Amino acid sequence: MLGFNQESKIHAGMNHWINIIAMISIPVFIWQFTIFQLIMCAVGYFLWHNIGVIAGYHKLASHRQYSPPKWFKYFSITCGTMSAQSPAISWASQHTAHHAYSDTENDPHSPVHKGVWNAFLNIHYLTKEIKPIHSRRVIKDDVYMWQYNNYWLIIFSIILALAFIDPFSVIYFWLVPCGLARLTESYIIAINHREGGPVNNYFVGVVSGGEGWHRNHHDNANRLVLHPHDWFGKTLQWVFNQKKLKHVE
Repeated sequence: MLGFNQESKIHAGMNHWINIIAMISIPVFIWQFTIFQLIMCAVGYFLWHNIGVIAGYHKLASHRQYSPPKWFKYFSITCGTMSAQSPAISWASQHTAHHAYSDTENDPHSPVHKGVWNAFLNIHYLTKEIKPIHSRRVIKDDVYMWQYNNYWLIIFSIILALAFIDPFSVIYFWLVPCGLARLTESYIIAINHREGGPVNNYFVGVVSGGEGWHRNHHDNANRLVLHPHDWFGKTLQWVFNQKKLKHVE
């Protein structure tokens, strides 16, 4: 039986190639698409990136910034699965290490220390060991362990369902949004730490659902709303009736 780190590296390697295929699918989609497919692509991007990566992996699994009902926890983690960015346990563990060692040699995705290209493609996920100190909390969570144990079953089940409805939907509803989500996350990593420390970027903040106000996030990782124009953070705050904390500019 493989150990946890060996399994995580296998997840990472397979996800890496899915992301490459997903990014290649973007120009294929641009070459020929309908308005309906474009709308569904936007819906897919919102689900896989905003609900999955931001709300599920980042704000909830990594930082516990809000307290949703359990059904939404399952839903957001399932959406995160379809982003093909590894299980939440692996993602949150690496992100916890990023905050612990931000912009140092031990930062798993520092563009300064690891190189912009490696940071952009998230090569660190292929080799970086997940340490118990960074994964202890998420491993104890039954929802995250359910996702970890059923990661590929979730992906292939949804792919088969999409293919049954419309074979091309695998491209416009999954692969293209998945590739765009990967590019968004890579851009945030490469740009918002380009000066050897976290920086804010208003444009990235608006289009990414708040992730661009990166310095504000590092100043207080438990804060749900990072800026007056953090529309996605405010939406989560309103939907789940979270306590309002004073945001920063």
